[in-house]
Amino acid sequence: MERWKDIPGFEGLYQISSNGRLKSFKQRCDGRILSCKNSKGDYITTVLCGLDVKSRSVSIHRLVAEAFVPNPENKPEVNHIDHDKQNNHASNLEWVTRKENAHHAIKHNPSITKGMVRYNRFIRPRTILQYTNCGKLVAEYPNSVDAQKATGVCYRNILQVANRDEFSPGRIRSQAGGFVWKFKRSEDKAVGD
Repeated sequence: MERWKDIPGFEGLYQISSNGRLKSFKQRCDGRILSCKNSKGDYITTVLCGLDVKSRSVSIHRLVAEAFVPNPENKPEVNHIDHDKQNNHASNLEWVTRKENAHHAIKHNPSITKGMVRYNRFIRPRTILQYTNCGKLVAEYPNSVDAQKATGVCYRNILQVANRDEFSPGRIRSQAGGFVWKFKRSEDKAVGD
């Protein structure tokens, strides 16, 4: 049987049901069930507008879980048990940690890690060279993360310099941590040559 509960902060204005339906009491005192859809098959979200309350964008599955799914361990995320992001029935939702949520997603769809594997194998491990502002080679590192560990300069900043990426529109970082960083090419000399 479908149950209804007021949404905290929007009492008297909106209710959520155990079946994942949203009802508004803003125009009719008996309430009107709102049509909440997402044609892309992604999570269903909506915006709640209050009289004296700031408007808030919310996920329907999170509203259902907060109202109808016990969370004795105070876990932060909501998981769809059947992997259907639009099946927001209370019986299909569970509270999980971020790690449990990630494991659940990978177990159901292992292909989501393909991009990460490609990144870790082919993009990240490019050798980084550290130069003074005068162009003198200081050191060579297997990747930007190792360069960060050795120098304390953020690896993202190192990569921005090496890639010549914009860090804001029209602005390219020329150095990071007082050094110039470049990717090693086959014709570059090793340190000490």
